[in-house]
Amino acid sequence: MSTYNPNSIKTTFNDTKADLDVAFAKWGVRDWEVRPMREPDHRYHHPEDPAKVVVHYIREGREVELSMAKHPYFYQNIRVIYFAIEALRMNEERGLEELVRAAYGLLPAPAVERDPYETLGVRPDAPIEAIEASYRALAKKAHPDVGGSNRRMTELNAAWERIREAHS
Repeated sequence: MSTYNPNSIKTTFNDTKADLDVAFAKWGVRDWEVRPMREPDHRYHHPEDPAKVVVHYIREGREVELSMAKHPYFYQNIRVIYFAIEALRMNEERGLEELVRAAYGLLPAPAVERDPYETLGVRPDAPIEAIEASYRALAKKAHPDVGGSNRRMTELNAAWERIREAHS
C-alpha cells in the first residue's frame, strides 16, 4: 500500500487554481472560488496557523465547500482539493456516481459543528468590525432574494450569532 507524500507536490497555488478552472469548466461549474484562510506564503508555515484552503462551488443548484488544512502549505492543500474534485468529476463521467454515492452513503456523517470564523472567512483574532463586515458581504451574496440559498444564509446567521455572543 502506498502512502501519499504531500512533499511530492510541485504545482504552484496559482497553477492549481488554473487546473481547477479547467476541471470546473468541464463539469459545467461556473460559480466557484478559492478562499485561503490567510494570505498564501509558500516560504513560511507556523503549526498553530494552518495553511487552510476552502474551495466553494455551486453545482446543479447545490452549494459545496471543500476545505483542507492537513498539509503545511497552501499549494499542497489546494492541490489535494483539486485531486478530489477531479476524481468526483471523472467518476461521474464514467457513470459511477450512483455507485460512489451508495458507497459514501454507508459512511457516518461528521458530527462536528463548523467553526463560525471559518464560515465567515475571518481569523478568530480579527476585530469584531471586520467580522461583521465579512458577515454582511457574504450575507448580501447568499441571501435567497438575490439567488442565494436558505441553507447558506442560515449557516452565516448562526456563525454571526455565535461570534457576537462570544464577544459580548
